[in-house]
Amino acid sequence: MATPGKQFLEAIRQGRLMLPFDNAAGSFMALHEMDRADENRIQWKAASGQGIMVALAIYHRRYTAEVDPPYNVAMVRLKEGPVILSTVLGDAEYLSVGMSVTAVFQDGNRLAFEPEGDGAGPAHTTDEEDARP
Repeated sequence: MATPGKQFLEAIRQGRLMLPFDNAAGSFMALHEMDRADENRIQWKAASGQGIMVALAIYHRRYTAEVDPPYNVAMVRLKEGPVILSTVLGDAEYLSVGMSVTAVFQDGNRLAFEPEGDGAGPAHTTDEEDARP
């Protein structure tokens, strides 16, 4: 079985958000839970990409070469249950915990989230070619 991180990232490169699903429990699981799971019970399924921000931070230091600071990082509780850490697009002034967000894929290898509706404020723009639900 390929490592969970590799399977997750390969799906992102394909513009899909895939999560491990425990067939015995009947629920999605977080990637870090897979090391304790019986791989015969796990199948990868598409996730909706919809979620709620449960925590938000603004990074002012560079932690990755792909993103210039400052940038928003949030813990997003996906509709399917697991929590994922990801970048959130938009002006931090208009972002808040509890806001609904949707997954978008950028540059062929990055997952980010954007607020639903007008939540990102006037400075928010998205290249529709890069944003796929």
